[in-house]
Amino acid sequence: MFKIAIKKSWLHCPECGKEQKILITNTANCSGVFLKCKYCKKEFEVIVADGVQSDLQV
Repeated sequence: MFKIAIKKSWLHCPECGKEQKILITNTANCSGVFLKCKYCKKEFEVIVADGVQSDLQV
């Protein structure tokens, strides 16, 4: 039986850089999801490709 190594990392706000309460794994893919930062109140799009958060649009 094989185990896949899964690493988790926190999503960050592109405006203030604070961690959000969302974890992503190294196999995650996502786009078209919008969040509002709890700290700076800015809305941003979450773009994750192969577990890496790309530069986000504010």
